[in-house]
Parts: sequence; structure tokens; C-alpha cells
Amino acid sequence: MSTETKEKTEEKNINKDDEKNINKGEERIIFMNLCNAIKNISDNKLFLSLSIGTSKEDQKCITEFSWCIFPKKGPMKKKKHVIIQENLKFSRFGDTLPDNAEVQELNNIKHELHKDIEEVNYIVGYKINDSLDLLASLDIFDVSNSKFVLMKDDKTPEYGIIESYDINNSHVLDKNLRKLIQNNNNNNSGNDALIMAKLIPIIGHNIMIKLVNTIRSSVSDKKLFLCIDIKPCEQNKDNIKEIGWCVFSKIDSATKNKHFIVKENIVNDNESHNLEENKFHFGETRILEINEISEELKKDLEDINYILSHRVEEDIHHLNKINIDVSKYDIMKDLKIREYCIIDLNNIYTGVYYIDTLSLDEGLKRTKIKYDNLNNPGNNVNYIMKSFKYIINQENSEKYDEYMELIKNIREKISNELLFLCLDIEAFEYNQEKLTEFGWCIFKKDGTIKKTIHALVKENLRLRNRKHVPDNKDHYLFGKSVIQNIKDIENELKQDIENVNYLVGQGIGSDLRYLNKIKVNTSKFEKMKNSKIPEFGVIDTMDLYSGYYRTRGVGLEKSLIKLELPYGRLHNAANDAIFTMQVFMKIINESKTVPLQLSLQRAEEIKKEEEINKDEMNYVSKTKRNRNNFQRYQRKQYNNKRNRNFKNDPLDIPQQKINGRHYKSKDTNKSNSNSQIIRQKNNRGGNRKI
Repeated sequence: MSTETKEKTEEKNINKDDEKNINKGEERIIFMNLCNAIKNISDNKLFLSLSIGTSKEDQKCITEFSWCIFPKKGPMKKKKHVIIQENLKFSRFGDTLPDNAEVQELNNIKHELHKDIEEVNYIVGYKINDSLDLLASLDIFDVSNSKFVLMKDDKTPEYGIIESYDINNSHVLDKNLRKLIQNNNNNNSGNDALIMAKLIPIIGHNIMIKLVNTIRSSVSDKKLFLCIDIKPCEQNKDNIKEIGWCVFSKIDSATKNKHFIVKENIVNDNESHNLEENKFHFGETRILEINEISEELKKDLEDINYILSHRVEEDIHHLNKINIDVSKYDIMKDLKIREYCIIDLNNIYTGVYYIDTLSLDEGLKRTKIKYDNLNNPGNNVNYIMKSFKYIINQENSEKYDEYMELIKNIREKISNELLFLCLDIEAFEYNQEKLTEFGWCIFKKDGTIKKTIHALVKENLRLRNRKHVPDNKDHYLFGKSVIQNIKDIENELKQDIENVNYLVGQGIGSDLRYLNKIKVNTSKFEKMKNSKIPEFGVIDTMDLYSGYYRTRGVGLEKSLIKLELPYGRLHNAANDAIFTMQVFMKIINESKTVPLQLSLQRAEEIKKEEEINKDEMNYVSKTKRNRNNFQRYQRKQYNNKRNRNFKNDPLDIPQQKINGRHYKSKDTNKSNSNSQIIRQKNNRGGNRKI
């Protein structure tokens, strides 16, 4: 292929990609416009979802009609699926009709469908223009002479036509709504009509559904939330009577719980007594002046990324009144996760329950949160936090139930006499094919340690990790390391694996893949996730962590911190294997101490050593980087000067210094020889200094 034809094909491919991106952008705009338009449609307006089936041989030969009539909110009014009697032999069903389908003459169908179209406000369907052309050809309905208009923007006409592809487009439709469509799509025109009946009432909430999923997946577990609730005075709504807030993260419970009564706005002592009796269940109520409360709230907001409220606009209004600046916080209404946001709990409810607004008590009932005394803002913020966390973590609740069941069954159904092998394998960070360390320990559930080993691969001994993970190859904390050939390690590990019933690891999938690479067969070991306890099983401590804390699994270091287990020198294969064993033992036995546990003093000493090593490595790498930069600068300067001299006269170089040696030219011969030396140096590509 010539270069010209290659360039043309590349240009065509680029143009096609550009067209696809433009089309996707246009589809997104239409989708968002229609979502807004449908959201503004009154709840009692009627929709007719239409689907028409044709013969495979002749697309103009209509064999079936299906339609259903439904309001935006409320039960379905009518659903119909009919096969045309005259064209029954051309239909795809033959003699076996689908459920709820009936056979009728065409004239009867035409009359009934025409009557139903006259009663509705909106017609919905896939390739709706083609369907309307077919209706016009049968004299059922002529859209050109009707009151219906095609909807593509955010305007809400009284009578409209909606192309279903515009609202069930896979590029922009939320994954939960896509599942709803996929589960109901059985290549049946009757089902096609029913899909729209399910989708239309909730499509306006698509953005909020996506918002919930975005918070679930994109907001870090480390980010802090402040949930706030403000109760105004009854006589003057601008004055604050009570205020409460709590600080929490997605996976941790509240670290601060506060409830204040504003001293200036207490009318008399009786009211103060009544307010104190309105009990705060999560701490002590304090009576302070509004300025003191404001200062304390400002301090607590310093480290906060997200503000959560059930009445966002009212609470922001009151915060501005007491000089609390929340201007850096944007109200989260789209899919962009900013560094500082305000989240409205009503938007979260909308994204899950497809309801525009819910009172706090209704929302708590939906999320199954037990509550008492919602007249106290301090209590309210805790209930709001619990409701929010229930929804955000709801996606994995079934998994967490399975993992909790797994923990229970390991405790109760696995004998103390059976052996477990906890394994960790380290690979070279620049080439994962090269394995550098193996570490494993064999133990029983009662805490008996049978064997621990740290084996360094002799063939890859010189390979060290530094950039992405620390180099702790030489810092095995629980014994002496051994250097072995990969074959010897493989044989010993094979023998040990044959003698155990269960393999344990932190994110053990990668370790199993490494074992397969060195031809260690683990096929008899079955991944354990639920109540089933196999004879030979694989246990991932991340699953145990998820079941124990009912949250997503985390890395080894975070697990050790959460379980309050001392640790050090991670990313040493044997250390990691032993610490993983300790995580397993802590969760399964719930004991205060675990086998081979480091003392707090020893863990502190190791931490200080690691910090010193890290500083030394940073200094070395910085020095090396500076030296390399200086050498690059020198080479650049030399090349620039050399190019200038050669441009004028390549043989006329009065003086050059190469690698510390001077070459002077007093006569033509020496000048020539010097220029040749310089050219030879250039060809060799060595370091040059000037």
C-alpha cells in the first residue's frame, strides 16, 4: 500500500471517529432535553407506547400490533397485543401464539387503535416515524394532519411524539435503567411497548439515578462529610433556634456529634428547660451564643469536602445569616464530582425511589432506619447520615450478607485441625513476568503456626522495586530469608499446597495467576463466597473485611490499621503473608492478640527506620536526577556550540574541551586531526563537556 492511500484511509478513519463523537454529543443533548421535557409533563397525562411487527420477507406486510396506555404516574390503563388474522401465516409465531396475544381482523384493530390514539397526549415508540408511516398507509392515523409534534428539545407540548431510542440510548441511560430494558426485552413487540411504560415515569430522574451511582463509585472513602440541620424560630424564621451537625466518611461512623441551642433566641427559662428535655441521643446538648456556635462550625468545616442536608436551600440561607461562607461548595446536581460539594438528600431519594421529594420520616421508613424524636436537629443529622450511607452502600448489601455468612461458616463449620496456607508473591514492578519473592505460612484456625518461609528467587535477585512500591526484600521481620532457584521454590510450594485444605490471601487472585505461571496447579481449590464450605477452598481476606465491616474491601495496610494490628515493612512477601494471616485470625476469632503479633514499640521502631530509609532514597534519587539534568544541560550546550562552529567552518575549531582534555589548533594539520577526534567522539555518542 502506498503512503498516499495509507494517509487517505487514516483520514477516513479519523473522520468516522469524529462523526461518532459528534453523534454521541447530539444524542446526549437530545436525551437531556427530553428528560427535562418529560419531567415537566403533568402526572395525569396519558402516554401510548406503540410497537408494530412486520413480516421478515416483506417489511410493509404488518403482522402484529402492540400498544399500552399509561399515565406518567399511576397504574397502567390498558395493554394490547394483537396478531392480524389476515396475515397470520406471515407472522413469526406460526401456530404458537405468545402469552396475552390475541388474533383479530385488521378492521377491528384499526378502529380500536384509532380511538385510543385520540384519547392520549403522547405517543412513544422505536423508529416511531416508520410506525407512523405504516399507520398512515392503513388510514389509522395521519400525523401530518394531527395535533401531535415530534419532541426533540426541552419544551413540553400538549400533544407530543417521542422516539424511544432518544430516551433509552445506551450511551447516556443509567446502568440500572438499562438492566430494566434488557430484562424485559425478549424480541416481542408486546414487551417493547411495556418497556416504555416502565421507563417513561422514571426517565426524568435519570440524572439523579446516575448521581447516586457516581457518589458510590467516585467519591473516595477518605473524604469527609458534614451533615447539618438547622431549626429556625417559630416567630422569626430568619433566627436560628437550634443547630446540629455530625462529621463522617462513607465507610466510618460519625467522629463528631454536636447539638447546640442558641442562647439569644431562648424566650424564657421554661423554653430552655423544654429544649433540653427534647433529648439529644448522640451526645450532650450545649447552650451557646450564636457567635460561639458559628466559630466552632467554621473550624469543623475546614477539613470537610461534602456538606449533606435534607433542606439544602433553607440551611444555606441560615448559614449565610451567621456569616458561614459556603461559596466554595457547589450544589451537586450533575455527574461531576468536585472537590467541594453540597449534597441534597432529596436528590439521593429521587435517584433511588424515583420520587421528587420525601419528608425525612418517609425517607427513614424507606431506608429502614429506626428513629426517634425528629424535632431535635442533633438527632436529625445522625438519621440523615444513616439514611444516606444505607443508600450509598445498598448496591453491595447482598454481597456483604454473603461475606458475613462466609465468616460465620468458617467459624462454625471448618475444623480446628485443618490446615490453611497464607500466600504472597512479589513481582518486579517493570516486568510482572519476573517473580522476585515468595512468602507463605501454614497455620491452623486455633492459631497454631506450622511453618513460615521467605524465599528469594536466585535468578532475579538483582531486580529491586523502588518506584511504585518500597524495596523491603531484605527486611523479613519473622526469621531468616533463603535464596533459592525458582524450581526449588516451586517444588517446595507444590508440596505444601498439597498438604493444606485452604489457601488464604489478600486480593489472592493475582497470587493464583502467578502460581499458574510457574505451573503450580490450584484447580482443586474453589473460591469461597457464601455458605458453601468446600473441602478445598480459596479465601480472600478482602471478602472477610467486607463482611466484617459491611463495606468495600481495602488493601492490606488499611485492613491492619482498621483492625488495630501493628505492622511494618510491607511489600516483603513473607511479611505480607504473615500480616494477612493475622487479619484472617483477627476477623475469624475476634481475639485481642494474634499469632506472631508485633509489639507496639517494635512497630514504632520499624516505622522510624522506614522513614529514614525513605528520606535517604529521596535524597539519592534527587541527587541522581540533578546530576543527570546537569549532564543533559552540558551536552546541549556543547552540541549548540559545535553546530555553530561547524556551520562556519567544520575544520576551524580554535579550542575544544572533551572529557577534561584540551585540543588546541596551532596549524592546519593539528586542526584537522583535532576536528577528526571531535567527530569520532560524536560518532561514539559519549558524554561531552565544554
